[in-house]
Amino acid sequence: MKDFKYISEDYLHYVWKYRMLDADALVTDDGQLVEIIYPGYHNHHSGPDFSHAKIRIGDQLWVGNVEIHVLHSDWDKHGHGGDPAYNNIILHVVYEKDVAVLSNVKQQFPTIELKNRLDNAHFSKYNALLSSGRDFPCQNLIGLLDQSFVKQWLEKQLIERLMQKAELVQKDWQFFKGDWDTVMYRYLARALGLKVNADPMWWLSGALPLPLIRKYTDNDLAFHALYFGQSGLLFSPTIREDGYVHALLTHFQHLARRHELQPMDPTIWRFLRMRPGSFPTVRVAQLALIMQHMPHLFSLFLQANSVEDVRQHLLRPMPEYWHNHYILGKPSKRGVQSISASTVDRLIINAVVPVLFAYAQYSQDESRMEKMIEWMYALPSERNALTEMFANSGVLQFDAATSQATIHAHQNYCRPRKCLQCAIGNKLLSR
Repeated sequence: MKDFKYISEDYLHYVWKYRMLDADALVTDDGQLVEIIYPGYHNHHSGPDFSHAKIRIGDQLWVGNVEIHVLHSDWDKHGHGGDPAYNNIILHVVYEKDVAVLSNVKQQFPTIELKNRLDNAHFSKYNALLSSGRDFPCQNLIGLLDQSFVKQWLEKQLIERLMQKAELVQKDWQFFKGDWDTVMYRYLARALGLKVNADPMWWLSGALPLPLIRKYTDNDLAFHALYFGQSGLLFSPTIREDGYVHALLTHFQHLARRHELQPMDPTIWRFLRMRPGSFPTVRVAQLALIMQHMPHLFSLFLQANSVEDVRQHLLRPMPEYWHNHYILGKPSKRGVQSISASTVDRLIINAVVPVLFAYAQYSQDESRMEKMIEWMYALPSERNALTEMFANSGVLQFDAATSQATIHAHQNYCRPRKCLQCAIGNKLLSR
């Protein structure tokens, strides 16, 4: 094969898994005939690449692990000799046996070389796929595929994304000792912060736990003073003091002494290159507004029958102060009248659905899992550079299910060039 430098382990895994090699008179490095009865179960985690393989070597049938490398010497480079997980290798499969002997092997195993046994035409097609699109490999080809097949692929990507998010949610749920209200609160806060201020919003929600804020839901000024004071934004050098800011400061100083609160560093918040409606001051005000009116928000969302029910809980008018402010103490001609529909939908996509899906998994409630998938189809598509990129390639973006699916595909398959593990890549290669 001419393009040896482009051979990857991923490609060799694919070749081995689907037996896309010339197996006629295949022999080990010590001259024994090899028959591949079953290539094994493909392991995508740590440990040998394939397990439970059935290989006849000479007259002996072996069942066990198969490890695959581009070069024979990669075994030593990857340090497998010191890892007990690699003690039961029955066969080493390499593209090229570049060294005669491995230096770090606890028990000997045979090796087969695949050089000159691969399909050059298929490999050329694979390389062409990897380099065909500017932004993702199949960018110029995915629009040529049958739309029903693409739709099935998107549904699988959506479920993978929800499962991936649910796994993270359940880890946080365990950390928060089974408190679903706290999990929902923290995820809502982070989603409000967008990417730029996601971490500060997460830290703020951690610094103001639910038992504390629930004590002040009947006091508007005290409630907002807790959020702006604890965020540190109340003490930013850019803040000008007006009547509202003075009242917030007075209340927070009292609350800080009473509850031994230590404000966050105001410099962690990012305003630069952000739309005024997404300024941290606005987002903190919106978080306070949501939590003041829904201190038991998880139970509330759990009872919702539709996306529209959740929307109605979150679509709230902002306090009058914010109708002509984006920053504390600095009036502007315009301000924020309410929590926008686009912000609400973003919260449902990135917080409400993942948490409720994780809860449904935990409670083994398949009907609720299906319900969360239906909600994603009921929400409008997200609009960003990545979703536009897929739309321009023929993947139509009508709903949040599709936009989330394409985001997942790009992160997990397109960007790392894992076309061989993707149904679209396999479909294109089989044409």
